[in-house]
Amino acid sequence: MWHTMTKEEIRRKLRTNYETGLTEEEAKRRQQEYGENKLQEKKRDSVIKRFILQFNDFMIIVLLVAAGVSAGISFIEKTR
Repeated sequence: MWHTMTKEEIRRKLRTNYETGLTEEEAKRRQQEYGENKLQEKKRDSVIKRFILQFNDFMIIVLLVAAGVSAGISFIEKTR
């Protein structure tokens, strides 16, 4: 939206002056009204959870089962 507006439209919408900027009182008022200009930090998943989520795909599960079956057959054939 902002990228389609002219400088004058943006200045009017934000109610500011390009030369002087916001006054300290206006900046404090806007900060109280809109909050700090800061992104919220997202809680990070633990390493263990991220590792387990790697196996949350059907093909990965099929490959793990196939590897288990192959290892089981190999173990059984060597014991005979």
